[in-house]
Amino acid sequence: MIEYLLLGLSILVIVMFGLLYTYWWKPKECNTRKENKTLHIDSWIWKDGECVANVCSKGYGTPTSDNQCVKPEKDSTRKYTSQSGKCNTLKPKQSSQEKDKQTCEDLCTDWCLAYDYGNQTCNLYDVRPTQVMPGDGKCYILK
Repeated sequence: MIEYLLLGLSILVIVMFGLLYTYWWKPKECNTRKENKTLHIDSWIWKDGECVANVCSKGYGTPTSDNQCVKPEKDSTRKYTSQSGKCNTLKPKQSSQEKDKQTCEDLCTDWCLAYDYGNQTCNLYDVRPTQVMPGDGKCYILK
């Protein structure tokens, strides 16, 4: 009789360990996983029972379904007209500090319809500006 009790307790402990490992330890470990500079992944998230890329490094788009972060190819057909001043839109979809205008333009990918760059601030807009407001820098609008 005591053998069956010990066997039952052993099975219970193994099952509890498996459940804790699967539903607590693995998600916790994933959510605290450090960034991976080689894969260009800044953060991870536990989703649908697996650890997947959540945020790619700046300039690498969004994670693909196979946890890849790929720098988008620059579309040579994208041409911009420039005007002095700030783009007149409600607020930028993305804003960051960048060292030069070219880096800012490179961040302006397929969803980006305009950007302005001045004082090392890059603002990307997903709405085409109707006019340009006076200010430092230039507004670049997709033709």
